[in-house]
Amino acid sequence: MVHYAFTLTRQTAGTHSSGYSVLLALLASPLEFVPIVGPLTSAAVIIGVSAFNKYPHLAALVVFLLLFRFFQDYVISPHLMRKSVKLHPPLVVFGVFAGGDIGGVAGIFLSVPALALIRLVYYEFRHGGAWARASGASA
Repeated sequence: MVHYAFTLTRQTAGTHSSGYSVLLALLASPLEFVPIVGPLTSAAVIIGVSAFNKYPHLAALVVFLLLFRFFQDYVISPHLMRKSVKLHPPLVVFGVFAGGDIGGVAGIFLSVPALALIRLVYYEFRHGGAWARASGASA
């Protein structure tokens, strides 16, 4: 995902003539790891630099960034979470917000792994997995 953010930002940030596209892409791609705040920050910086350099297609850039965020946040990410981590998307959103309230930035990063661990423990005890058999719980 970070690679796609880097490539798409570099291709569409469009400040090729001013030479800032690689710098903006290098800034935007690591910010993809910070939920909600990272993409908003990178979009604001990209739009600000493009506007400051009088990029002629600023409206198209804003539309692209909005569509990219929408597609990534509401199509790709929930699909990946459902397939790989097997967590329902609203649960992930709730977990990220709760993790942010409880643990700040570290809580945001650790919220999805913590939810996956809680789900795994619940599933193992509920459905009689190896942990449930070892602890003597009945299935």
